[in-house]
Amino acid sequence: MWPSIRSFLAIPDHLTGKNVNIAVIDGIFPHHPDIASNKRRDTYLVRTSDSQAVPELLAADQGPWDRGHHGLMSAAAAAGSGELSEGEYAGAAPEAHLFLLEAGPLHTPKDLEEKIGGALLWLKANWRQYRIRGAVLTVSASRDTGLLPWQADPVRRLCEELAGEGLMLVSACGNTRELISNAPAAAPSVLSVGGVIVPKRWEGGACAPVSQ
Repeated sequence: MWPSIRSFLAIPDHLTGKNVNIAVIDGIFPHHPDIASNKRRDTYLVRTSDSQAVPELLAADQGPWDRGHHGLMSAAAAAGSGELSEGEYAGAAPEAHLFLLEAGPLHTPKDLEEKIGGALLWLKANWRQYRIRGAVLTVSASRDTGLLPWQADPVRRLCEELAGEGLMLVSACGNTRELISNAPAAAPSVLSVGGVIVPKRWEGGACAPVSQ
């Protein structure tokens, strides 16, 4: 059995994200039970591409959840409830309130710049009102390789402005052929996180041999 994120990171049982509000920025999110509102927390969907974007409670539906897999996995890793696994595969902070900032379809580097930039602008205007403590940016692609100064990229500039105001920003990095950090992760104040392969056998904080 694969270990849960909480088990893998050895997160203490009492640290559940309760009363903490976090945002996740992606293109599309499904109404999946693991990231939807439940008895322990509220989840809000914010369509930041709308001119009058406001948070709307996100309730689970019966699926199929055939769109928005990337947003689902990112939000579930951060604060998934583990609803479908009876809590076995909960995210790092399963009781945190979620604000899912849905930027819309991201097909081109221009989409990433404009739509993710729009989500960051919504965050900049509203994070204090909704008491959002941190935000996860799940995209890593961009127009350049990350070698240019961060000041040359509008998304990175927005990240730095938000970090300067006191918001914690976490961004995915990778997904490029170059061995460098790119997109929001290349901004100086953003905490960048790469992919992790979790061992299939994980017992007591150490890898157990897999029998052949």
